[in-house]
Amino acid sequence: MSETQISKEIADFVRKNYPQIRFTRLQCGLAKGWRGGVIKLAEEGWPDYIGYLPDGRFIGIEIKDPGGTTTKARKVKQAARGSDIIAAGGVYMVLTSVEDASKKIGELANGL
Repeated sequence: MSETQISKEIADFVRKNYPQIRFTRLQCGLAKGWRGGVIKLAEEGWPDYIGYLPDGRFIGIEIKDPGGTTTKARKVKQAARGSDIIAAGGVYMVLTSVEDASKKIGELANGL
């Protein structure tokens, strides 16, 4: 299963089972605008999904394909961003499947 498919399944699962967690997809990198220009999106290293918990804390969710590859530079940026989020009092998690989301988000939701 591709990372895109994993991401969609996890997002659907969280929205259905934990509607109190509000989040949205964050696109990183560059995109071509409809007039041919380049649009700068979020900088590399930000989580795939960002949002907030009912208690007001920020949440960052990074989705990973367990069989996929990530460059060393991207891993470093993602780890640094995750550490920054946690240091600021937020929640950061890396999820690889719906089962992983069920476990980790279930534990988080029990503490809310």
